[in-house]
Amino acid sequence: MVHSFEATRARILEAGEAVSRIQVTRQSDDRSIEVTVGHDREVVDLQIADSALRRSDGRAIADTVLSLIAQAQAEFSRTAQEDYQRITGLHLDPSALDGPAVLGRLSRELFGG
Repeated sequence: MVHSFEATRARILEAGEAVSRIQVTRQSDDRSIEVTVGHDREVVDLQIADSALRRSDGRAIADTVLSLIAQAQAEFSRTAQEDYQRITGLHLDPSALDGPAVLGRLSRELFGG
C-alpha cells in the first residue's frame, strides 16, 4: 500500500510539473493582438500592435483581449486535463486547476480527509 501511495504521489507531482510548464497563446484573426496564458491560467504576456491601436477603439480592443484570454484559458484547461490524465491515469475536473489548492484537493479526493 505504501508503494502504491508513493507511486501515485510521484505521478501527481510529475503531472503538476507538466501543467506548470503549459503555455497557450491565442491571436486575433488579424494577428494584431496576442495573449499568452501560463501557469494557473494567468495572463503572462499581452501584445497589442500599433496598427490595432490606430484602427480600433479601446472597447473593441478590450473585447478582443478578453475573448482571447477566455479562449487561451479554455485551451489551457483542456491541455492540463489531458496531461494530468495521461500521466496519472486519474480524472481531474479542469475547474479544479486553480493553483496550489490543486494538490490539497487531489489529496483529499484520493486519500480522504
